[in-house]
Amino acid sequence: MRISDGITLLEVNEVVTVFSSRGRFFHMDNRPCYGLSLCRGGKITYVHNGNTCVSDPSCAVLLPMGATYDLHGNATGAFPLVNFTADGFGLREFVALPLSNPGLCLHAYESLFHAYAYEKNRLKVMRCAYELLEQVQSGADDRFDILRPAELFLNGHMFDADLRNDDIAAAAGISEVYLRRLFVKKYGITPHKYILRARIEKAKEELSGTRDSVGTVAARCGFPDMFHFCRVFREPVGSTPTGYRRFAGKI
Repeated sequence: MRISDGITLLEVNEVVTVFSSRGRFFHMDNRPCYGLSLCRGGKITYVHNGNTCVSDPSCAVLLPMGATYDLHGNATGAFPLVNFTADGFGLREFVALPLSNPGLCLHAYESLFHAYAYEKNRLKVMRCAYELLEQVQSGADDRFDILRPAELFLNGHMFDADLRNDDIAAAAGISEVYLRRLFVKKYGITPHKYILRARIEKAKEELSGTRDSVGTVAARCGFPDMFHFCRVFREPVGSTPTGYRRFAGKI
């Protein structure tokens, strides 16, 4: 189904990443709005009207407004979620949408999150939301087929502290210079910035979802040097990791 055709977004109600642990159970009665769930790692299963729908890194899930359902955590992970209201949707059942490029969809989500949480610009939020919906349903651009092995390698090693651009390029059999050129054309940022953004987002999830020390979180997210982690975290987030954890615990 083409989810962005014939619908009008009325409001983006919430843009949030939900940390779900293995064994988690959650019951929802009469869901108040539509939802789009992505997966940064892990696995959850929705049970609705006797049917199951799985969300994992390869698949997005559309959640219908008004649905009553159960959620089961199959594997620990983080699930970016967009809650919204819309006209002309008519969604009644859960819909799984296989993703041809999960990384690009997560990048579109991050742009929406930034517009929603930090810029607080409604027009930009709505534009980014439409772009995310379009990206979720779109096929991969054939021009970037050569990048797919590199993207698969990157997704599997995103949080390895010793990850290098030449390793990513080698996975696709291309030069580091060509990797950077294609990456910027496709994602709008360099591989280094893409990796740094993903690591910071994971760190935010870890800081708000666990009680592990800042040093442990830094290492798990690919930052072997805690002082470097604190510096690069503060620049885009606006607070130290400790300050962010303190704030996140209040919301």
